Amino acid sequence: MPAALFGIGAGLVCMLVALQVLVDAQLWHDHRTWSYLIAVASTAVVGTAATFGLRRLWDRRGMFGWHVAVFVLLQLGVLYGGTQASTYLFPSAFDRYERELGGSGRCLHGTPYAPDAAVIEGPERNSSRMTITPLEKKAPALRLDHARDGGVHALTAADGKSRAILERYGC
Repeated sequence: MPAALFGIGAGLVCMLVALQVLVDAQLWHDHRTWSYLIAVASTAVVGTAATFGLRRLWDRRGMFGWHVAVFVLLQLGVLYGGTQASTYLFPSAFDRYERELGGSGRCLHGTPYAPDAAVIEGPERNSSRMTITPLEKKAPALRLDHARDGGVHALTAADGKSRAILERYGC
């Protein structure tokens, strides 16, 4: 019985991590049926494996308090690490702009298009375009494509003016 309870706990942790990854990767919104299938399948596989693995371990050696502590700490580590990895692998469009172009050490850092020197707008619900408008009025706006939350394509110039801006700053 205790192995089944811990198996259910492991399955729930796996389900939470899977749902976080699916939401961050935008699969939850774009492919709902597949998302349900992935979440349920991963929950069932991990829960069943944990149940039978723990039952086998505890039938041979007995259940000790340190087993429970290690298993609970392992579940908490998977939950924390899984959500952090998901957020890192599938960042928001604003985080992607800072990582790829505007952050420290990047080509637009220290220019009118740096995140702290510009107004960043976008992306709209059905669009993947981001607009960076410098606070300096004389600098033109920079428009970038592929600016989706959880996107994996690099941000690229959306028009000729934006391409010229990126080339001027060596991007």
